[in-house]
Amino acid sequence: MIMFRCRLALVLASMCWTWGCQLTPTFTTGYELSSGSGDEPLVADDLLVLPLEDDRPARLYSTSGKIMLTLIPFVPYVSLPYERIEESVQIISDDISNAGSGITLYAEQRVAPPISETSYVQSFSRAIAADIKNDRLFRNVRVGDSQSSSERFVLSGTLIRTPLRNSVTSYGLGFVGVILWFLPIPVGRQSAEVELRLALTDTHSNEVIWHDTVQANVSRMYMLYTSSAMIYGRKGAFSFNLIPPPGESRVDKRSLYSWHFEALRRGMVSARQSLRKSLSQLQSYGVGDEQRP
Repeated sequence: MIMFRCRLALVLASMCWTWGCQLTPTFTTGYELSSGSGDEPLVADDLLVLPLEDDRPARLYSTSGKIMLTLIPFVPYVSLPYERIEESVQIISDDISNAGSGITLYAEQRVAPPISETSYVQSFSRAIAADIKNDRLFRNVRVGDSQSSSERFVLSGTLIRTPLRNSVTSYGLGFVGVILWFLPIPVGRQSAEVELRLALTDTHSNEVIWHDTVQANVSRMYMLYTSSAMIYGRKGAFSFNLIPPPGESRVDKRSLYSWHFEALRRGMVSARQSLRKSLSQLQSYGVGDEQRP
């Protein structure tokens, strides 16, 4: 009888986790930009954006099978934490490339772009550069490792944290709580956070003229009936599962990197405003005016 209940619980949990539609994930980086700030740049000089330094914790990955712990009575919730998710995606992609797509239902299993393209130290830098360029803070903006003679300003930074977390609850009721997932009640919460430091250096004076800590998070609760998820990996429902970000997010919501880029977009709103304010103050002292006609 006990063995039967365990098997039934396993089947029910699997059914619950795959009840929503399985979505084929993409690997899009970046986010939608807001309306530009006019044609005339605030500073008539060029900006070089360096790739971010990486000071994040070590890679952390949680297997989806961990949700089976919700079957244990009095366990309030089960948390599945992740860090350096782009590295885990690359590992899964290599497995798909070498051994095939494995168990699939609706979600197509595609090979991811190389980590050199999707690594957050590179892709975050590209997104930040695109955002600053769109805001017309500088005459030209470029991402690269080496500075040209025309690039007076250099933006550098360090990536501190990019955690991702999925928390699932059975309300401490174990097997009975899992059955409650079929009701229109919250099943769990997905969240992501981004934290990085940025600094702008004027190479004419070798002084840091602006710095800021960019920090933002995104989260949403979900129910079984709204839990369509991106599935990535060869193990079907027990592969990497990711709920799409909130509806107001301005990213590719099917991307495995969507949560972190939405958090970055939100954090850059205040960072960009702070940078504009600092540059405007410097303009009053003639910084960046040397090349104006």
